[in-house]
Amino acid sequence: MLAATMALARHGDASILEANQVKIRPNSLDLENPPNLVTVDVKLFLDGASLVNQINPSTVRLEDVLTPVSTGTSDAPPELTAQFYGRPLADLIRLKIYHMTLIPPDPDARIKVSLTITGQLNNGAAWEGTGEVKVYINDSSL
Repeated sequence: MLAATMALARHGDASILEANQVKIRPNSLDLENPPNLVTVDVKLFLDGASLVNQINPSTVRLEDVLTPVSTGTSDAPPELTAQFYGRPLADLIRLKIYHMTLIPPDPDARIKVSLTITGQLNNGAAWEGTGEVKVYINDSSL
């Protein structure tokens, strides 16, 4: 069950609405052969009311860099669905892993990588949420 109220995350002086749930599909990626599209589903509630229909789609970003190929909303369940090209996302994850040196001891292992989706509501209020994806890394991925 989703929380009735959304948390406000404090980042410096600005308050950012925190998404109740972020789900990334597929939930597992092979960096060498990423899918054509990766879907991110966001549930955003405040005081029990969904805010997904108030999201300005032109402001949606994944990791502050990638813009979605498409966005849409649904009523049941109320959520924003944003689709991103798989190859640029795989490249971004590769850079993130390299930067954070998250290379596992087993070169054929899967590691969890957190990805943050952000945006604004039509009234300018900022929101964000983080989901995880399992990433398959082999020697040629990095």
